[in-house]
Amino acid sequence: MAKQPKQPQATDVILGGQTSPPVTGAVLGGLEGLQKRFLHLDPNQKLEVMPGILELGEPGIDLLIAVLNDDAISVRYEAYRYLQQSDSETAKSAIAAGIPLKPGDTLYCVYEIPTGYNDETYYLCNSIPEDIPTAGIYTDIVEHSPAEEIDWESLDPEEFDSLMEEWETPKLVSRHLLRETAEEIAELLHQRHILDRDTPNLFEFDCVHTSQFDVNVWRANNGLSSQQPETDWWDMGVQLVEELKTQQQIELLSQLWKETVGRLAVVHEQRIKRNGYFKVTRSL
Repeated sequence: MAKQPKQPQATDVILGGQTSPPVTGAVLGGLEGLQKRFLHLDPNQKLEVMPGILELGEPGIDLLIAVLNDDAISVRYEAYRYLQQSDSETAKSAIAAGIPLKPGDTLYCVYEIPTGYNDETYYLCNSIPEDIPTAGIYTDIVEHSPAEEIDWESLDPEEFDSLMEEWETPKLVSRHLLRETAEEIAELLHQRHILDRDTPNLFEFDCVHTSQFDVNVWRANNGLSSQQPETDWWDMGVQLVEELKTQQQIELLSQLWKETVGRLAVVHEQRIKRNGYFKVTRSL
């Protein structure tokens, strides 16, 4: 009597070529086969098949927990993201500490760039610390204490210099595992500051003067009509800024700041030197 073929199970995986098959497809090996096969995929292939793993129930959750120790931080990130969607207590417990970090991983840190004043013009204080001390726990959103009113006149010279140095140090705003996310946050922060009424006027920064910025050349290069030649260079520049604000051309205004003064928020890479965790304080 011919032996009946084994019926495929939900945790079986299809054996095949280079193309990543659906995780819920049929093959031999069950969950153990799935785990072994997963180990041999490259990071991109792992990312392709991961959306279906959570559908496997508890076996899928167990696999995602194991994937939290993958060599590729992008894979660890996705495993965490899917586990975060689960109501399973096992999943919640596994991600309670955060996303595991390993030496060599890179975090993308968004810094806010403050302005200084040298009695004549403003300048950007963009000297970012080369290393950021941590205790092995990195949070995505960095908490800052509320700003306090400072009685500057009551300070002695040493206290004044110390506070000025702190005041003019770039502020760490957030950390991210993905560069594209950090770049997006930095751009939004940059735009917010150039629209803030408390931010110094673009043409009050010394680097604009030294670069001999030509307003009409910039307008022409960016598809804007030229202005009539003016004797007052300042007025031409202010008019350009106000025009871009009025027309809500924020991206072009952002570009103008970057090409003249610089960025008011930047992304800085931080290399992880020891094992730790990336503590996520929001839903990914």
